[in-house]
Amino acid sequence: MLISLFRAGPASAAARKAAGGHHRRCMLFRFVFLLLVCSLASFLLICRLELNPRLYIRQWLFSPKPMTVEPLSPLCYNEQTKAYRQPPFANNIVPGIPVWEEFTCYDYAALLTQAPLSPPPSRHFHTTWSLHEHQGFTLTHQATLRSFLATQPDDTQLILWIYPNDEVTLRANTLWQQLPKDRLEYRVYDRLQLLQDTPLTALFDAAADEAAALDENRQENDDSAVKHKKDVVMQQPNADKEQAHQVTTSDETHPDLLRLLVLYRFGGVFFDMPTLFVRDLSPLLEHEWMGQAQCQSSMKGNPFNGGVWHFRPQSPGVCEMIHAAAVHPDRKGASLYYRAYRNILHHGFRPWQTLPWCFTDPSQCKPFNSLRSPLDQLSKDDDFRPKRLDQIFAFRIHTTKPLALPGTIMQYLEQRWPSTS
Repeated sequence: MLISLFRAGPASAAARKAAGGHHRRCMLFRFVFLLLVCSLASFLLICRLELNPRLYIRQWLFSPKPMTVEPLSPLCYNEQTKAYRQPPFANNIVPGIPVWEEFTCYDYAALLTQAPLSPPPSRHFHTTWSLHEHQGFTLTHQATLRSFLATQPDDTQLILWIYPNDEVTLRANTLWQQLPKDRLEYRVYDRLQLLQDTPLTALFDAAADEAAALDENRQENDDSAVKHKKDVVMQQPNADKEQAHQVTTSDETHPDLLRLLVLYRFGGVFFDMPTLFVRDLSPLLEHEWMGQAQCQSSMKGNPFNGGVWHFRPQSPGVCEMIHAAAVHPDRKGASLYYRAYRNILHHGFRPWQTLPWCFTDPSQCKPFNSLRSPLDQLSKDDDFRPKRLDQIFAFRIHTTKPLALPGTIMQYLEQRWPSTS
C-alpha cells in the first residue's frame, strides 16, 4: 500500500504539472485570439476596405490567344478617310489623370460647360424600346423621354425605334400618349430602309464573301457547306438583297445592328432605355465616343460596354463595326466594339474616344464615389449628394424591374421637368 502511494505521488505531480502547462497554453491562445479580434475590429473601424477581386486562369493552363489583325473594309477606311479629321473643339472630354479615384470624374465633368465651336453635324437622339425587353412602357421609360425634353436644346429631335410587332402596344399606352410629340416621334425599325442609298449594301455583299473565306480557312473539311453559302450570295448580285443579307448574318435579331445602322445613317446620340438626362449634352458632341460603363475598366478590361454613344453620320468607325458584325455574326456587344477599335488603331486610323464613367453611368464605381440608383428611396441618413448629381450629364438606370416607383434622385430631377398633364 505504501509502495503504491509512493509510486503514485510523482505521477500525480507530473500530471498536475502537465495540466498546468495545458491551462497556460489555453490562456495564451485565448489572449492571442482576443488580440487578433480586437485588432481586426479596430482596423475595420479606422480603415475602409474595398475589394475588386478578379479571377484569371494561369497562363500555363490556358494561354490567351493574341488578337488577330484583320483587314479593314475599303468602304469604311481608304485614302479619303485619312482626311476625316475632327474639327477644332472647345472641350477635351478625356482628363489627363485617372478618374476612378475620389470625385475626380465628377469634378472634371463639371468643367465641361462651354458650347461647341461649331454646331454638331446631327441633332438627333435615338433610343429603342421593345415589349420583349422592357416588359411594358412604364413610368421609368416615360421619365427618360421627359428628361430629354427638359434638358436638351429645342432644335434636337428624339426618335424612339421600335419593332413592327410593338407598334400597336406603344400607341395604345397611356403614358406614351401623355408625352408632347413636337420633338418626339417613334419609327418602326426597317433594316432595308436604313440601308437604302448607303454604301452599306455593298459592304454586306463583300462581307458575305469574306465570311465565306474565313469559313474555308477554319473548316477545310466542310467544303460543301461553304460552297453553298457562297453560291447563295453570289447568285444575287443586285436584286433580292434580303436573302443575301440573312445568309451573311442574322441581322434582324443581331442586338447591335439596329444601333449601328441608325447611327451610321442619321448620326447623333444613341442611348439605352432607361436613362435620365441631367443637363445639356452639347459640350460633349464635338467628339465621337462611347460611354464607359464601369470605372474599373480604366485599369483593366473592356471599356466599351456603356449605354450612351455619339457618332457623326456616315462615321467610318460605325461603318467598320457594321462590317465586323457582318463578317463575324457571333461577336456581339463590347467584344465586337473592342476588336473593331483595336483593328482600326492597328491600321493607323484614329478611332473614337471613351467617355469617362461618371458622365453617364455614375452608379458604377466604388461605393464611396458612386451615386445610388434613381429608383432607390434614400433616407435622411443616406448620402444624397445633389452637388455630384448636378455635375454629371446623364444617369443610366440599371434595373430588371419592369415598373418601379420614382426614387429620391428621380423625384429631385422631376422638379425640373415639364408636366405631362
